[in-house]
Amino acid sequence: MISDSTYDFEDTILPPRFGLVSGLIAAALMLVLVLALQPLTGFSLKALLAQIGALIWFNTAPETSLVMLGLLLHGLLGSIFGVLYALCQQRAPARGLIAVGLFYGFFLWVGGSLIIGIFLSESLRAMIRSWPWFWACLGFGLCLAASAIWVERQRPAAAMVPKD
Repeated sequence: MISDSTYDFEDTILPPRFGLVSGLIAAALMLVLVLALQPLTGFSLKALLAQIGALIWFNTAPETSLVMLGLLLHGLLGSIFGVLYALCQQRAPARGLIAVGLFYGFFLWVGGSLIIGIFLSESLRAMIRSWPWFWACLGFGLCLAASAIWVERQRPAAAMVPKD
């Protein structure tokens, strides 16, 4: 039962600023994973970032500008999702944090595929509905969970207060 737990379930683990940084790092690791899977999948990271950048700016801009804009947008979204994770993730055992991180990544993949995918071009929609992007989203959630576990282990142990 939660009432018998040694954890304070009213307290969140990550402060929002740490969630922002964790989300940015996790977003960068997503891109590293997509880049590492490129020989197997054929998806070009440069083309992906250019397509993301083209969502904000016109396709007539130079490809380098579109790639940089796509990188900026991806980092911004990663930071926002990291802050949302930080605001919602309460203290729990490490197994629970890992499970929540995997669910969070899965939810981002499904949400991106079903909701956001409607408004995207066919090639970008194919990318975010692919297995490499699925694994990248799970990696994003695991990275956030790992940062929460690390912060939890750095926190000093709370004094146990007996319940009446």
